[in-house]
Amino acid sequence: MLASLLAVFVVLEIAARMYFRTHGRKGKEGRERTSYTSFDPTLGWRLRPNARAHYERGEYSTDVVINSLGMRDRERPIVPSPGTFRILALGDSFVEGYTVSLDQTVGQVIEHALSGPRCPIEVINAGVGGYSTDQECLLYRASGRRLGARVVLLFFFHNDLAPLIEANYYGAPKPLFVGDRHGGLALRTEHIRESPPKPEASQPPRRGGGPRLRSAAWAWLSLRLSVGAPRLHDALARWGFWEPVDRQPVNPELKAFHLRPSNDVLAAWWIADRLLAMLRREVEADGARLLVVYVPARMEVDDRAWESACIQYSLLPERWSRQAVVRRLEESGRQGGFPVLDLTPALRAANVAPFRRTYLQFDAHWNARGHRVAGEAIVAYLRGAGLVPDCALSR
Repeated sequence: MLASLLAVFVVLEIAARMYFRTHGRKGKEGRERTSYTSFDPTLGWRLRPNARAHYERGEYSTDVVINSLGMRDRERPIVPSPGTFRILALGDSFVEGYTVSLDQTVGQVIEHALSGPRCPIEVINAGVGGYSTDQECLLYRASGRRLGARVVLLFFFHNDLAPLIEANYYGAPKPLFVGDRHGGLALRTEHIRESPPKPEASQPPRRGGGPRLRSAAWAWLSLRLSVGAPRLHDALARWGFWEPVDRQPVNPELKAFHLRPSNDVLAAWWIADRLLAMLRREVEADGARLLVVYVPARMEVDDRAWESACIQYSLLPERWSRQAVVRRLEESGRQGGFPVLDLTPALRAANVAPFRRTYLQFDAHWNARGHRVAGEAIVAYLRGAGLVPDCALSR
């Protein structure tokens, strides 16, 4: 029996060490991002035409290929073919979708669901990792509007908000909108200087400070419990099994969920309201329709992830709300005259642990299932709202 237990432990130890060998590569983008982006004097950075990169992480392994238009998409003509209905998707890394293959991205899910031999519909992937709402609006103005889209989807994530009042994103200079004397927006880009863009910083997978035993299997168990059962993890930490979950200060991006937003959050929302209303006017002037799609964070979908965030950042339920950002975005839509589609209900209903998740467990992005669920929810909305041709309603 002792020999059997020892053999099992050795197998688990080897498996855990192999896991950490691949998963130990920290960061969501790492140096890969700089290999397929280039400097832009207005946007800060953009995807470099005909570039490519490979991501190798513990949770995904993907190739990113940029087409001649500077998008992670199939090759497309600038002007759509006669009879082709185009949808343009603006967003950040959720839309770019570097954690999945191109065919699995949310844009391709929408295109495959709507398009057919007698109903040509294209969904252009204009997502760029690290972009916030200001850059997405400027990208539409600079190059998106010439693509002849009839529907424009702008994907909004909570961390799009904080950069709206910052002149750089983790060290990479970006455009900045400020209020003018007439209550509108003025664009500032004079601070943008050409330099290699730094990859988006990301926190490593949260764990309980490391085990006191130098065992990979023990560390793996600590890591899994700290994410999946944080209260149990800390209870065991009190008995000396490992260190408790590290407490961290609330980062600026997370402050958007506070029920009494700070002045910085209010200032960012002031800019977001005007940017989205401006984009709606420009899209409609081009003969298209705007739909803002709300992308929830994993903690808005998964109760355990929310519990984990509350422990890690010492969030009090009476002061913080998972619905704060989407409710405020919906208010922006009512004021700005554009619809908002909240993907939270669809992603929550489809997120069944442990084998049917819609998000990667340690990286913050969707997995292939999450992209599919999000795409199907968008397709249902587009059909219900009559935003796609009649030929696409029956597919």
